[in-house]
Amino acid sequence: MQKTKIEWCDYVANPVKGICQHQCPYCYAKRLYQRFKWDPEVRFDDSAFDGVEKLKPGSKIFIGSTHDIFGEWIPDEWIISIIMKAGRYPQLTFIFLTKNPKRYSNFMFHPNIWLGYSTTGPLYHEWDYKHKGNIKFISIEPMMGELVNTSYLHDTNWVIIGAESGNRKGKVRLDKRWVLNAMELLYDEDIPFFIKNNADGCKGIQDYPEVMRI
Repeated sequence: MQKTKIEWCDYVANPVKGICQHQCPYCYAKRLYQRFKWDPEVRFDDSAFDGVEKLKPGSKIFIGSTHDIFGEWIPDEWIISIIMKAGRYPQLTFIFLTKNPKRYSNFMFHPNIWLGYSTTGPLYHEWDYKHKGNIKFISIEPMMGELVNTSYLHDTNWVIIGAESGNRKGKVRLDKRWVLNAMELLYDEDIPFFIKNNADGCKGIQDYPEVMRI
């Protein structure tokens, strides 16, 4: 359990260790594993939750900042263990984020769990009706194009937009038009959104004074 500079949460916990099997070219976690020669083997580490009982009520904990815990290679029992741990602390908010949101359908979640879907722009995931009691959000980070297929936005409670961080060769530069068009769409749909500080030059948020941040 660690304090974090991620703007939309307070802490991160990584109960799944090892290199994520997604082949995202912009993955900062994979670069860290390679740079510091961390153990690349995928494994479960329950000690990642050490100290959770001491956190201030209302704290938000992002689970899996360096690995997709809903990847197809992750055993069900690991996920169930994480869900059960979150359920023991209803005074805290646990935030999940995955590129494989269809796997959410295999589990039930306590109401203090937020379900996030990670994409770079295109949307293709339909939220499962049985999760109507959970906050559901979309993280478009890094944003690499226009927000498209917007029919999937229904029943979405929140959208995060950010740019690619770091100095990767071939890094995609955020186009201000992508952000402002997405903001206009989300505002019209009355969907709260959060623009991260790394969205350099995207200052149009001041045009939307009623924007809510969960």
